[in-house]
Amino acid sequence: MHRFASAFVSVFAAAIVLAVPSSVSAQTYVWSGFYIGASVGGGVSTPDFFADEVGSHYNNERIEGPTSGGFHLAGQVGWDTQLGHNLVAGGQFRIGMSGFSGEGFAGPGDDTRGRTEGGLEWSVTGRVGYEIYGILPYFKIGALGVSTDVEVLDDCTTSPCGPLLLHATDKGSATEFVWAIGAEIPLKTKMMGHRWSVGAEWMFSDFRVLADATGSATTVGGAAAGGYTWGFQTHYPKGVISAHLNMYLGK
Repeated sequence: MHRFASAFVSVFAAAIVLAVPSSVSAQTYVWSGFYIGASVGGGVSTPDFFADEVGSHYNNERIEGPTSGGFHLAGQVGWDTQLGHNLVAGGQFRIGMSGFSGEGFAGPGDDTRGRTEGGLEWSVTGRVGYEIYGILPYFKIGALGVSTDVEVLDDCTTSPCGPLLLHATDKGSATEFVWAIGAEIPLKTKMMGHRWSVGAEWMFSDFRVLADATGSATTVGGAAAGGYTWGFQTHYPKGVISAHLNMYLGK
């Protein structure tokens, strides 16, 4: 994560040097208009996830493990309105993939594995910023939704593993409050007849995604041994650092 952060800062610093106009004034860019863009980055590692066995009892297990930050990749659409000389306000919709994941083991010989993996991610946010010499620092708030895939797997029956085989899967989702701080810089020249900007932001949200994984266990000989359910709680990464590129539609 430290290497990622260092590389991110270096690339963004280079973008600032290339993007800031050679002669600046109090207001140098027209921000009003609709835009489309892309965002890429990574999440900061967070506390553990856990899966508790509920209902029928398999091995009375609690599966625990760390949650890694993973990648972030999304597309976005939005609009900005210039209010007065330097004040900018707007809204944005973003949808993409979140690659955070977690894994843990439990049971005799650690034969039962619990796994969670991030999936679809979306957000609806509003932002307000104030342009200062060609740079637009901003603050935004809104809602963030994520989904996860969860799985419990026991495919070991030889000692010291237990005698049962199991595979349980499900999906979970959650929507929570999110806020972010960032900065955006216009590129010097138009490309393909449109205005472009580059930016970076830190997005923060602290919540858990819940899911129940249900499956049927069998013995070594194949006889059914009942249905079992695990309740998952997965931490969403508390911080996501990302860089983005926007193209403003129109001239």
